[in-house]
Amino acid sequence: MPIDVLQARQRLRNHDDPATERSHSVMPPEAETRVELASSLSMAFMMMLERLTPKERAAYLLHDIFDLTYGEVAETLDISESGGRKLVSRARASVSQTKTRHATPEPRQEEFLTAFQSAVETGELGALAQMLAQDARLSTDGGGKVAAIRDPILGRDAICDFVSRKLRRYWAELDWTRADLNGAHGVLIQADGQTSSVVSATFDEAGFVQEILIMRNPEKLRNLNPVQVH
Repeated sequence: MPIDVLQARQRLRNHDDPATERSHSVMPPEAETRVELASSLSMAFMMMLERLTPKERAAYLLHDIFDLTYGEVAETLDISESGGRKLVSRARASVSQTKTRHATPEPRQEEFLTAFQSAVETGELGALAQMLAQDARLSTDGGGKVAAIRDPILGRDAICDFVSRKLRRYWAELDWTRADLNGAHGVLIQADGQTSSVVSATFDEAGFVQEILIMRNPEKLRNLNPVQVH
């Protein structure tokens, strides 16, 4: 359940009594600052949020980003307070795993980006395949606004096949620009100076690529604020 839906729902709940709107608002006074914080999170973090269940995602954002109490989270989501605590706990566990995977040395991240770009541009998959975990996955996010694969691609062989058959066809002639995505290394896929996709990855403890993340959602691309490095 997206946050904007929750806000609309709360406004409807308080519509007949304007005096209650401020005291029961989903957004605390410092919400604007926290929204800016949330919008600056790494692409990997945002993709991780997409993999949470709708209620896990809502509970986590409401409690840990917007500082609602567990009781307020429970009221907003129409669940028990203990249920709200469990949702936040599960979401935190997923967030923690994502942060751990992102503590990857910069040279390793650069090695992946080089191998990935080479695979797309030349069709040579050897270096990329060697970096992928056997159970790696490739996910995309188009936000329902641009073309994107519906389900994640699972497994090293399936990912290599997708890169050689699909991405090479559409991306081989586009411009690739390395960027710092809030601490994680990534690459901007551009045509005529316009970014259509951003690629980054998460890694397991052994340094193998666990997930390739392709962001295509225009709204999220606007919030990434990448810093081009070369």
